[in-house]
Amino acid sequence: MAYGVACYDESGNVVLSVTDRITRYGGQFDTGTGAGSLTVPMFSTGSPFISVRDTDPLNASSSPPEVSLSGNVISWSFDANGLNPRSVSVVYGVF
Repeated sequence: MAYGVACYDESGNVVLSVTDRITRYGGQFDTGTGAGSLTVPMFSTGSPFISVRDTDPLNASSSPPEVSLSGNVISWSFDANGLNPRSVSVVYGVF
């Protein structure tokens, strides 16, 4: 007999099973206004993800960084477009 875990909604549909991949929150940081990078060791334990939150997207006098993910490193840099750089929040984890 097989064992496992399954959760069902009120209609009997499976909403979670032992074979589903669930995200694990790794952390959060603000980029600041200078280019940089962060090495995240937990990225080797699953499929990494990042989510970037711009706290002032309508501000036309400043520019957010370009944030990228490569391997286990999150990097950010600013375009030299004449606008002031602005910080964004980055949430990361694995699934």
